Amino acid sequence: MRERLRRRRRSKSVWVKICQIGVLVAAVIVAFSVCCKIVRPFHLWLGESQANRGLETQLAQLRRDNDELKFKRIYLKSDEGAQNEARRLGYVSPGEVTVIVNPPKPRTAHRDHRQPE
Repeated sequence: MRERLRRRRRSKSVWVKICQIGVLVAAVIVAFSVCCKIVRPFHLWLGESQANRGLETQLAQLRRDNDELKFKRIYLKSDEGAQNEARRLGYVSPGEVTVIVNPPKPRTAHRDHRQPE
């Protein structure tokens, strides 16, 4: 009889251990799913903030370019700017003669192909 009681106690303790392990595994699974639910939005937020910084940099560059173009437009609307741009494009004023100067051809160095002594 004592032997049966010992076996029962052992079998109950084994079932208790199995239940404890099952509860632990379930808790780990729940904790992992909660972590995934928390980490994913944070990861998305981080990616969006990096993309936002890139777009802000691009916007700043576009604004600088726009300011330069505004100043260039104002300059080209002036008489001096229009004349300079026309000259750059090859236009001449009445009575002027166009002179085109070709740049000199680069000289090629003559090398001796003799062996050094």
